[in-house]
Amino acid sequence: MIRDAPVDIPPSPAAFAGGRLFISVVGAGGESALVSYDVDADRWDMWDVPDAVPRTLVADGDRVLFVSGSDERGIAADLVLDATTGEWSELPPDPLGSTFDRVITPTPEGLVLTAKELVANPGSERPALTIAALYDEESGEWSRLPDTGQIGGWRWMSTGGRLVDPQLGGADGGEVGNWGRTYPYGGTFTLPDGTWSPLMDTPEPLRDAWMSDVVGPGRFALSGGYLYDAQRMTWTEVGRPDGAPTLPEQAIWADDKLLVLGGGDFKGIDGTVGQKVWTYTPSE
Repeated sequence: MIRDAPVDIPPSPAAFAGGRLFISVVGAGGESALVSYDVDADRWDMWDVPDAVPRTLVADGDRVLFVSGSDERGIAADLVLDATTGEWSELPPDPLGSTFDRVITPTPEGLVLTAKELVANPGSERPALTIAALYDEESGEWSRLPDTGQIGGWRWMSTGGRLVDPQLGGADGGEVGNWGRTYPYGGTFTLPDGTWSPLMDTPEPLRDAWMSDVVGPGRFALSGGYLYDAQRMTWTEVGRPDGAPTLPEQAIWADDKLLVLGGGDFKGIDGTVGQKVWTYTPSE
């Protein structure tokens, strides 16, 4: 057991940086708070924040990035908290303009922002393709990267000088406003030049996959019921382990191991909730 938190914590954006777990909490009454848990000291701390704009938390070494997910309600600066000094700063405005589905991914080459152009009716005549920019820490400037040919871009893994979105599948716009072909959700581009290419040898995502779309900071990801090995660029089907619940709960990659916590088996309104932890170790 760990020490009780100073506030109730519902499912919330979180990131681990500087030996602390930072959690951005919005209470039932709309009040917001930023708390952190120090693992070594078993201590909770409260932090003041510059504003209450909802943001996604991203770990970047000893820093926490507070990333605005969309400019639909106006442009809000992306914030940076130094977890060791407590100092706040702002990232400079990016060159992508008004966008949505904004995601910032730390890489050895710098921060990469991926997003989609904010237009009146995205996808009605053409798909909203993922666009990107690279932030150089030394110069403090953004540079626009070449446009991609994918429509996903919600989860990225940085590996071997590449940024990879391993999501399987794609979309063609449907019967009304069809785009003429299927655009993939996933893809990969090299850094720092930003050359984009589709994923190689992709299987069709499994409809009855036990686990899907679990991306970590290392070599492996889970997508559409398949293990993606970014080093070998291979796909391997991963099934449900014997005795595991039919509906898994939370999952995370840790040291190239997949940890699945809890889950349940349900029939109608009745069911059982499991408290076991399952681990999956990919073969080297």
